[in-house]
Amino acid sequence: MRALAGFVRFAEAVNDVVGRTVAYFTLATVLICATVVIIRYVFETGFIWLQELYVWTHAAAFMLGAGFTLMVNRHVRVDILYATRSERTRAWLDLLSTIVFLFPWLIVLWYYAWPYVASSWALGEESPQVGGMPALRKEMPMEPRVTRPSRISKRAPWRGHSISQPNSSPSANGPSGPKRSA
Repeated sequence: MRALAGFVRFAEAVNDVVGRTVAYFTLATVLICATVVIIRYVFETGFIWLQELYVWTHAAAFMLGAGFTLMVNRHVRVDILYATRSERTRAWLDLLSTIVFLFPWLIVLWYYAWPYVASSWALGEESPQVGGMPALRKEMPMEPRVTRPSRISKRAPWRGHSISQPNSSPSANGPSGPKRSA
């Protein structure tokens, strides 16, 4: 039990540092967005990479800050049942809602998103916009272990053809993406 308590303290300390650091991404997002608007309407020009940058900073703030938000109990919730309950009941509601709602959603998200992510990384996909953000996968420290060609199949079984073929992009199957067999 002592080891578990130590792990929880460690995880909370990491969450605290990450959350407080990532909070500045929100400020960066606002400043970058304001800069894009000023450049566009005052100077009548623009930079696609700058427009994409504020989307990336917002996504990073949202995804990396979620754990901190849960830790400090500031996430959005419907307080119909929660507000009037005891601390013990709230803890049970938090645990049950995590098991019943969050974990299944993460499994569904992983199941449907992973084929697109693996395909994108295997292809070295970058921004479709000329002058857009370059692929981040080249700088990812875990990339060699996760997406090494020997670890990713050369075949895209959900599409029935090779990733290296010209028609292998996610848009090749139309806006609905790859077809999954039932």
